[in-house]
Amino acid sequence: MLGPTAVSALLLGTGIWLSVVVLRLDPPSFSVDRLSSHNASAQHHLEVDYDFSLTAVNPNKVTTLWYRNGSTARLLHQGMTLAKATKVGRPKDSGKDAKDFNLLLRGGGHAPPKAVEKALRESKEGALALELTVEVPVHVHMGVVEIATKRLVVACEMRTTGLGKHVHIFL
Repeated sequence: MLGPTAVSALLLGTGIWLSVVVLRLDPPSFSVDRLSSHNASAQHHLEVDYDFSLTAVNPNKVTTLWYRNGSTARLLHQGMTLAKATKVGRPKDSGKDAKDFNLLLRGGGHAPPKAVEKALRESKEGALALELTVEVPVHVHMGVVEIATKRLVVACEMRTTGLGKHVHIFL
């Protein structure tokens, strides 16, 4: 049987080890896999939906990330919000340490900048700079034990040619 000093030392060592693991966690990497726009044939492009596929990869082998409800997302062009989503569903498992998010962002009902309108009309001239920002609550687990709760803020900057049927993304 362990004495009180040994139990205290064991608990202290476990606490230090957990702190090192939690403090040294590398953030997950996110990549935009697909982008499409819908309702782009509307006369003034006021209510365009943007459909994204996003993959998150956890680089940490000791911990797992449990993505929770309560995520938000915004699509911006030069600081102007083009579309947003206040409800983002939980991701689907896509293999070891990877999760796939499907995001549907709704246009804000205001006229987009001229460069965006041009891209919506299938223009392939030049590249359109976009930024997708996503905030997602995450529970960090080691096995079934939750060791931390964090709110990740992700910004994916990209360039596209066109926003119609044939979108090509440059990261």
